[in-house]
Amino acid sequence: MPIVPPVLRGKTRDLPDVPPLVQFLIGQFLTPILAWLESLVYRPLLRRCADHPLVLLAQWYDPSAVVAACQGFHHAPGTPGAPPTFTIQQFVRIEIVRAWADCCSDPALERLLSTDLLVRWFVGLPLSQPAPDHSTLADFHAYLCAHAPAAFFLDTLTFLDRLDPEPPETTPQIVDTFAMESPVAACRGPAHLLRHLCLRLARC
Repeated sequence: MPIVPPVLRGKTRDLPDVPPLVQFLIGQFLTPILAWLESLVYRPLLRRCADHPLVLLAQWYDPSAVVAACQGFHHAPGTPGAPPTFTIQQFVRIEIVRAWADCCSDPALERLLSTDLLVRWFVGLPLSQPAPDHSTLADFHAYLCAHAPAAFFLDTLTFLDRLDPEPPETTPQIVDTFAMESPVAACRGPAHLLRHLCLRLARC
């Protein structure tokens, strides 16, 4: 049995050997056909993975504030340069995947985007579209860190406040009670602890 399937070998035609009229009809309705195929692939996948963190996050979290903060990554319409292949929203969701997968390597993130169907669905990559390459992923990550370093952190705090509007001082905290009773605890709040934790994670 050959290792490489025949359909993946070089010089293989994209369409089957059918009459030109059928090829014309397929070309005319290619967009709805691809949308139908995607629904056939994703419907059972999402039903089986309904409790997956990315599926739940897609239902609850709207990253539009972070997307707005990163609009400068793409050149303005009408200026020289090729039109962008990927949207800012896709890049922002890719950064969420980077954090969820605990993946700091751009080549590893590229492989994940190329092979994981659930990740592709969360990001909004069509089945027929290649994933961004590692250099593009690195460019956006660098832009996010340089121009909107606090965007995700502040939007996440807003999101958590919206889900749990109870004041922090009345919310039970699972922390080291001995440390909270120490004299140092008076000048340290949850926001400081979160900033310190994020700084340590960024350094790691």
